[in-house]
Amino acid sequence: AGTAPKLAGLALDAPINTVGTDGEVWLARLGPDEWLVGGPEADADLLQGRIHEALAGLPHSLVDVSHRNVGIDVSGRQAAAVLNAGCPLDLSEAAFPPGSATRTLLCKAEIVLIRATAAPLYRVECWRSFSTYVHGFLNEAVFGVEGSAAH
Repeated sequence: AGTAPKLAGLALDAPINTVGTDGEVWLARLGPDEWLVGGPEADADLLQGRIHEALAGLPHSLVDVSHRNVGIDVSGRQAAAVLNAGCPLDLSEAAFPPGSATRTLLCKAEIVLIRATAAPLYRVECWRSFSTYVHGFLNEAVFGVEGSAAH
């Protein structure tokens, strides 16, 4: 048996709900046959070429969803608390450690939540049509978390 192809340090047969990164590109495995890849927008064509090369000889479909999705980074020591203002997941180190990725809800919007590294940094990916709502909610949540921490 051969070794599974890798991209961004993550083997394509890695467990579902995991993410790998090489520092610039990240690859999240969201389901048995579903991965979400992110990287610098300027490198999109190069990244697509790398993916096709990694999957050469394997049946696959590659769809560019960069115009559909918006990514929002939430960082800082209170990042998990801000997200938990509208996300039902347990974002503790034990339940959502670095290398985790999953589909979930943030209030009424479906999102992909990614925690690629040990830094207090989460990536929220949502459909462009929900981005104003998600961004607005996160801004309000920051004030709620900061306000409660001040008391």
